[in-house]
Amino acid sequence: MSVPPQPHGLQHDVTISCQQADAWEMDHTLVGMPIVDWPNVNKVAKRALQVNPNITKPCKALSSVTLSLKIIAEKSFDASLVLYCERCKTFLSKKSVKDAFAKAYEGLVKNALERKLAATGQSIELKSKIVGNLLVDDALDERINNLESKSKNTLPYVSESSTTASSSLSSSPKVNLLTSASTVSPSSPSSSMLDTTKATGLEKLDAYKIGRLTLAPDRAVMTSSLSSIVDLVSAGDQGQRALFDDDKWTDMEPLYQTYDDDDTSVGIALLYEVLVALHRHELLLDPLNLEHRPTEYDYTFKFWLPLLDCLFAKNPYICTRIGESINRYTAAEKRAQYHDAKKVTAFKIDIRVTCHCRRSRKVLDIAAVEAAATNDFEDKITTDHAKLIREGKDILDHLLKSMVEEGAAASMTAIFLQLVGLQGRFSTMHLTDDGVYATVPQQPLLYPTSAMSIKRFEGTLKTLLYFRRQLLIIGTKINQQQDLLHDKKNSFGSVHGRPSATLPPHCGMRPS
Repeated sequence: MSVPPQPHGLQHDVTISCQQADAWEMDHTLVGMPIVDWPNVNKVAKRALQVNPNITKPCKALSSVTLSLKIIAEKSFDASLVLYCERCKTFLSKKSVKDAFAKAYEGLVKNALERKLAATGQSIELKSKIVGNLLVDDALDERINNLESKSKNTLPYVSESSTTASSSLSSSPKVNLLTSASTVSPSSPSSSMLDTTKATGLEKLDAYKIGRLTLAPDRAVMTSSLSSIVDLVSAGDQGQRALFDDDKWTDMEPLYQTYDDDDTSVGIALLYEVLVALHRHELLLDPLNLEHRPTEYDYTFKFWLPLLDCLFAKNPYICTRIGESINRYTAAEKRAQYHDAKKVTAFKIDIRVTCHCRRSRKVLDIAAVEAAATNDFEDKITTDHAKLIREGKDILDHLLKSMVEEGAAASMTAIFLQLVGLQGRFSTMHLTDDGVYATVPQQPLLYPTSAMSIKRFEGTLKTLLYFRRQLLIIGTKINQQQDLLHDKKNSFGSVHGRPSATLPPHCGMRPS
């Protein structure tokens, strides 16, 4: 590197004051710096980043320094200072000096970012834990309140003598159903229900012994009640439904339903992914940073894809496929339509959601996702929409052809999601009996731009969970139908009328 110029005829500790800089309308990068340090690339780079921390490009920072030197040379009346500024400009314009400045500046920017990440990392983690704990607390409080209210509603059915019984036994319906009537906790909801049904069963038994119980529904109620069975299937007035009032009966069914409600854990995981992305890609989301506008791939793979992967984490059948992959069924259908063409390819989709059949090992597409950047042309967004509609039709057709039962085929839908920047909307496609493929818009999606705007993610969180449930339903239907198909193929002998593999094409289906 060349030898830096020296301030001949000037005191080395001379500086430019803020008043002078404001009067000359120049940048404050050189303000307060001794003039002997102006050619020192390390000190100038450090000062430039302190004054303008938003400038991350070395060339832009160096241009600001050379512009300040030019203004000083034009405004100053000191010939020695003017000559020194010109020499500093010439020195800083040399390639070796520029490279040294760029290396020093980039190192300072990297260190500053690392310090900022270290300073805010614990804060972000704490925020995510607090928000997650709040979600869990709200869900637990709601369940506890429901159980308490149900327990209070059942108290009138419990005798006073039973209140001193041990409460150490579990009141879970799942446990009580596996416990004999003599060991059920008297204070549990199941105990009061069994008391009610058993009392009714004894009354009907007395009537049966003297020949007064002649109706079949009454005998059915008697046998089930005496067997400690709560029959929620027979909901007619002639069944056990007549033994309880409307509110009591309404509360009974969800009490005995067992299902895997993991919306809370998935919601917390989604919220955590959002906070991590906001922290990790803060520069991309800065609206004033016009030089680092996110691209289509930035939006797709840094913000939206982690959320979609989170929806189906640990699911053995549903997963995402990325990288503009191709649906094989769509490719085959397109080749059939253009059989005279030499080379026919299907649409390349940004993100495909697929279901893997556990029996047949087939892979069926159940959803398609296309993304665009906010600064993309309107034609790109319109083209993505048209591509998704066409892809959605092929997805729906393939699902219909994979169904075995009419009921499953009639309720089948295809789902597609269009993303534009940090916004989006998912839609569904349905086939009517008269052959119309109708697309129906569903809820919108909105990604927050900072931790301060995390409240706006609440609606999107509910939409993503709804989107997940719909795809899980479709995946369950696919596996159920494939299991049924497997059983039908294994039926014995032609005398039993071996069924066809799948349903004939839907009467309303139309070619693409």
